[in-house]
Amino acid sequence: MSAKSQGSYNIDRAPDAPNLLDARSRNGHGLTTTRLFDVFKPYMHTVLIFSSAAATSQCTAVLRALEQYPEGCIQSAIVRTWAVYSDGDTGLELATMVLNDKLGHAYEGYAVVPRAEMVTVYIVRPDGVVGGLVRGVEGVEKYFSGIFQ
Repeated sequence: MSAKSQGSYNIDRAPDAPNLLDARSRNGHGLTTTRLFDVFKPYMHTVLIFSSAAATSQCTAVLRALEQYPEGCIQSAIVRTWAVYSDGDTGLELATMVLNDKLGHAYEGYAVVPRAEMVTVYIVRPDGVVGGLVRGVEGVEKYFSGIFQ
C-alpha cells in the first residue's frame, strides 16, 4: 500500500523520492542531490513540510512549533517545487533542510497537490512509517502530544 492509497497514512511505509536538490549543500559542481531514504533517520522523526511560495508564513509557524520538542528527536525538511533556497527566505533557516523537488517525485509519491496558502505536513516515524498527515501547527502539536508529554 502506498501513501496515495485509501488514506491509511498511519500504516504506510514512507515513500522514497530521488533527485531532490539540497538547497543548502553544495559540492564542486553545484547543489547536491539527495533522496528521502537518505534523509530519514532511525533515531528521529522527520517532519516533511510541503509548502508553496505563498505559504511561507504557515511553514515558518510549523517550524517554530517544532522548537518546543527535545533537541535531536525531530528533523524538519521543507519540500518545494519552486525556486531554490536563498538567504532572504525568512523563517526557512529554522528547517533542518530545504529540498527542491523540481521533478515532482516527492509531491507525487506523497500525493500532495500544491495549494496556494496551505502547507501539507507528513510526519515520518523513526521506523520509516508515515505516522501522520496533518495541516499546520495544530495538527503537528496534536500528533506530538501523544509522544512527548
